[in-house]
Amino acid sequence: MLYIITGIKNAAARDLLVMIREFDERAGFLKWGLDNCAEWLAWRCDLSMTTAREKVRVAHALKHLPLISSAFSTGELSYTVEQSALAGNEGRAALPIVPGTTTVARSLAATIDVS
Repeated sequence: MLYIITGIKNAAARDLLVMIREFDERAGFLKWGLDNCAEWLAWRCDLSMTTAREKVRVAHALKHLPLISSAFSTGELSYTVEQSALAGNEGRAALPIVPGTTTVARSLAATIDVS
């Protein structure tokens, strides 16, 4: 049961990031006189500016990484794994397949340095 709930939470986190990206793309924060989406997230969602900036960065990076986005949307990847994968890899368009791994998350973890 915990595994199912975690998957639902991961998928919802991906949906939230899509909404953040869309909000940023249409400059919804301007309605409140703010300079950027991260400021709005910090204000309205009670996030630190560092966390808000990271959410916006990851939200935009997901748009260009359809395999990671897809795995995240099904709950197979967590935000933490996905965020680590995107660190410094915004330009990668495909998720590498690592022989001997059984899930996208394990394949991804095998290709990045999570230390």
